Amino acid sequence: MCKTCNKCNITYDDVESNFYKRPKNSDGFDGTCRKCSFEIQRKYLKNNKEKVVEYLKKNREKILEQRKKYYKNNREKALEKQRKHYENNREKVIVRVKKWRQENKDEHSLKNFMKRNGLKKELVDQNTCNVITTILKTKRVLIKKVNN
Repeated sequence: MCKTCNKCNITYDDVESNFYKRPKNSDGFDGTCRKCSFEIQRKYLKNNKEKVVEYLKKNREKILEQRKKYYKNNREKALEKQRKHYENNREKVIVRVKKWRQENKDEHSLKNFMKRNGLKKELVDQNTCNVITTILKTKRVLIKKVNN
């Protein structure tokens, strides 16, 4: 089956990989190709930045819940996408992670501590997290003094 994009007028043979699904349309696909749809979205975001930011803030919990639900239902697909992204952007990811660890030493230490001890963040109250963070900070300072 072939389909022509309404915007760029390019005809595509592989409809499923070049058009988003749109069940309400007679053929089940959007009228614009993925490339044109992406450009339309980009222009909208650029022209309506405040509106988009406000929407994201207002619906943060709903969006996070949708992402969790999608991940739960499509775990293998999501993991494969993450693997491909990492393979294609390995150097950038490594730099970003190192930077985050430097800027968030306490949070990183807390995550490692909890992972090593089999604790889940949502099951541990904030006071306990604060105590663990303080202990880890003290330990870091003591190690620095011993090494110097």
